[in-house]
Amino acid sequence: MLKIPTGIEELQHKVSSIFIDTDFVVCLQLFRKVLTQTSYSADYMQDKHMAISIAVNHIDALKISLSGEDILDEIWDTAKALLDEHAIPQPIEKHRRVCRDDAVNSRV
Repeated sequence: MLKIPTGIEELQHKVSSIFIDTDFVVCLQLFRKVLTQTSYSADYMQDKHMAISIAVNHIDALKISLSGEDILDEIWDTAKALLDEHAIPQPIEKHRRVCRDDAVNSRV
């Protein structure tokens, strides 16, 4: 038999456990980070006096800032805090295997 939630907290928990999972929260945080930085860049580069060389340098810096390992850690930490705050079930963390550059190059 289907149990109908009686309180608002019970309803919120039921809805969040059905529709929101870890992947969704991580994607939201990723999009928030990317869209925030690219929005700033778009506004900055729409200046009438923007030189192409400055725009290219700005885009290169943006690519570097969005591709670092620290940005991924920040996104994951923010997503994990949201998951904890809203009691959204989380999968068991898997340890990533990290290869050092010298180990990779020695196999080539």
